[in-house]
Amino acid sequence: MPDPLQKLPPLLEVINTLILQALEVRLGFRSDGALQVLAGLGPVKLQANGAPGITFEQVDARVESLRLPSLEHPDLAVTLCLDRLDMVVHSEFFDRAAVLAKQGLVKNFASLVDRVELREARVTVTLRPDKVADIQAVMASCRVRARGELIAEVLTPDFQVLGFDLAEKDKKKALARARVRLQSLQVRVPSPTFQAGWDAVKSKVPSAAKLNEFGIRLSDGLIKINVRSGWLPMSFPVEVRLLTSDNRFGVQITRLMGLARPLVLKGLDLLLKNRPEVDMQGDSLWIDPWPRIPIPVEAQVERFEVDGDTLVVQFAQLDEPVAALPAEGERLPAAEPQAKTLAPPLP
Repeated sequence: MPDPLQKLPPLLEVINTLILQALEVRLGFRSDGALQVLAGLGPVKLQANGAPGITFEQVDARVESLRLPSLEHPDLAVTLCLDRLDMVVHSEFFDRAAVLAKQGLVKNFASLVDRVELREARVTVTLRPDKVADIQAVMASCRVRARGELIAEVLTPDFQVLGFDLAEKDKKKALARARVRLQSLQVRVPSPTFQAGWDAVKSKVPSAAKLNEFGIRLSDGLIKINVRSGWLPMSFPVEVRLLTSDNRFGVQITRLMGLARPLVLKGLDLLLKNRPEVDMQGDSLWIDPWPRIPIPVEAQVERFEVDGDTLVVQFAQLDEPVAALPAEGERLPAAEPQAKTLAPPLP
C-alpha cells in the first residue's frame, strides 16, 4: 500500500509555512441557550521558503449558534458563518503550482485571479437522532479580481441538501434519496474575462490550427468572435446568442462567414451526434446538462444571456421557500429523485 506521506514533499514546495499575525476569539450564549463563538484573524500568510503564496488579509468567522441535543430538542443544530474573507493569491504561488502540476500553463492563471473577496457565507446543519441531516449553504457574494479588475462574481447562491442519511455507507445512494436543491444563484462574467481566459490558454492550441488572431468580446446581447487563421488570407467574424428554454442552455449561431456556415454546422452536427446532452436544431445547440450530473438536482435556469457586456447565468428561486428546511425534530417526507426541477417553465 503506497505511503500517503510520499505525496507530501512536492506539496511542501508550494506551501510549507503558515504565519498567523493575530487571532481574537470570543465566546458567549444566545438568549435561547445556544453557544456562540466569534473569531477574527489578522493577516494569515501561506508561504514556501520565504516566498509569497496566499495571504488572507482578513477573516471574520463565527459559530452563530451551536445547540447540543437535549430531551426537549433532540437534534444537533449548528450554524457556521464566514462574514468576510479577503484573499490575495500571489503570482509566485502559480509559479510553484505549475512545477507541481508539471504544466507551465498554470503560470498564466495569475492573470485570471489574484484576489478573492467573499461576503456573508452561512452554513446551517441540523442532524436528527436517526443521523439524517439537513444542510443549507448561502452566501451574499464572492468576487474574483485580477489587477484590480473584476473577473467574475457569484451572487446569492443558496444550496440545500434535505434528508441526507449519514448512516448510509454509499453516499451516492444517500444523495439520490435526499433532495438536492439549487435554490438560487447568479453568476456574472464581464467581457474582458473571456479575452484574458483565451490569452491564458492559447499556448495550448495545436500549431496545426494556425490561429494568428482570436478576439472575443461581449456586446449588443451577443458573443462576438473574430478569427484569423494562417490557412486563410483574411479574418472572419462569428457571432452567437445565448438562450434558455425548458431548463436547457442554448447557443445560437447568428453570424458566420458565407460558405463556412453550412460546413461548420455540418461539422458540429457530426461532432455532437454521440452526445445525448446536446441537441442541434438548425443553427442552435441546446445543452441539457442535468442527466449528466451523477446526483439528482432540482434547479431552474432563468437567464443565460449576454446583458450589455456581461455574461449572466441565473437560476430562479424555486417554488418552495427557503423555510422548507424541516423544523427541529420534524421528519422530512421521502421524495422521488429528479433530474430537473418540478417548477413550471418561466415565461
